[in-house]
Amino acid sequence: MYLRSGNCPTGSCPRLSVCINTTCVCIAGTILSMGNCLEAKVFPGVLRVNRSFVDQMKNSHSQEFHQFAAELSGQLYQALHPLSDYIELKTLNLSSGSVVAVVNSIFEPTSRVLRQAVTTAISAAINSSSSGNILANATYYATSLCNQIPFPCDFSTTQCSDSGIGLTNCTCLPGFIANEYSPRSCIACPPGSRSNNDHTDCTPCPFGYSGFNCNDSSLVALVVVACVLGALLLILLLAILVYGIIRRRNSRCMSYDTCLYPLDEGRSLHSQSFTPFPRASAIPSQPNGAGASVERLDPGTRPVSVWKPPNNVLVMHLFQTGSYDVIPINLNTFTGESPSRYTYFPEGQENPSFVDVNEQRST
Repeated sequence: MYLRSGNCPTGSCPRLSVCINTTCVCIAGTILSMGNCLEAKVFPGVLRVNRSFVDQMKNSHSQEFHQFAAELSGQLYQALHPLSDYIELKTLNLSSGSVVAVVNSIFEPTSRVLRQAVTTAISAAINSSSSGNILANATYYATSLCNQIPFPCDFSTTQCSDSGIGLTNCTCLPGFIANEYSPRSCIACPPGSRSNNDHTDCTPCPFGYSGFNCNDSSLVALVVVACVLGALLLILLLAILVYGIIRRRNSRCMSYDTCLYPLDEGRSLHSQSFTPFPRASAIPSQPNGAGASVERLDPGTRPVSVWKPPNNVLVMHLFQTGSYDVIPINLNTFTGESPSRYTYFPEGQENPSFVDVNEQRST
């Protein structure tokens, strides 16, 4: 298992080996042959033997360690040799608790043996051992090759799986592709790309993603935020535009006339001249029987000429009834034949409270 010492980490270790404490060591699942680490079928397990443990057994280079490992390998050789393509039983380390030995049952890589067959053969050898044998009252159980140190797979780039056939399968982790120089490790894809489904090539990240294995989605978040802010800005601009149109429209109705009538009609209304409403007042008759020809109006108003009928009929009727309706005259007033089209102005009416001056004098 050990290749050479004293020249690592400055010197590079051979394929399928790692540097541990300045020594190149073959990884789990391989064996040392002629200075190189070769792949093989390896079935690891733990064997507890009913023997006394001494501290020298902790050192794999001590005589006690080698003696115990040789005796154990000799007893199990009879049980494992009948299996196809058996090579050897390798003892990795010894620990206390009676004696606990971590062992590897090694076969050729082309062997068809399975983990269950190895466990059955070792258990049968233990059960058939007589008193005083190293395997007497011993116990054995199989372990996973993925948990053995040095690890058979690079745990930083791969995931190890042990299917019980004596070989491990190192599957590349997401973001890594297979390494053509080593089946036990993988190569990371450059930033901005990720591995395809079969981990054979790196593909560019989709839009909005970046970083290792396209795990950085900050660009997607930025695009979403930009879209939301853009929509809010558009709504704000539309609201300002609508508000400006409404306010401009309302500004045209600041005066009563422009809101009540169209703009042209309001102008024509102001351009027309209306005859002031006549203010009637009683005027005494002249000695010659002629009434006044001009009405008395409020101060500051322009006098309005009144048509004088023969014999002062209009004046007499005015004093008696207070009405101008005796003889229709063509005045542009509210009681004329052609009343104004602006119906909201009040029309002229009879005065029910009118009292004849002559009647007051007579009473």
